Amino acid sequence: MLDHPEGRLPLADFTVHAAAVLERVRVTGRPVVVTQAGDAAVVIVEAERHRHMQRDLALFRAILVGEQDVRMGRIVSHDDVEMRLTALLAE
Repeated sequence: MLDHPEGRLPLADFTVHAAAVLERVRVTGRPVVVTQAGDAAVVIVEAERHRHMQRDLALFRAILVGEQDVRMGRIVSHDDVEMRLTALLAE
C-alpha cells in the first residue's frame, strides 16, 4: 500500500490512501513524491517545513540581490544608512 521506495507514491495509491499519506508526512516530517505515469508530479511536505523552505528561499533571493548590487556598485556606507535612518525617524 504505502511502502514505496524513496517516498515515491503513484497517483492511484495516493488517491486511495490520501489521509494516511498526509498523516505519514505529518508524523515523519518526510516529504512524499506523488508520481503520475512514473514521473514526479507533486511533492507533499509538512506545512511548517514548507513555511521554512519559503522563508529560506526568500532569504537566499535577498542575498543574491545584495550580491548583484555590490557587483553593480550600488552600495551605501554604514554612515550614510545611519544618517538616513536617523532623518527618517526624526520625521
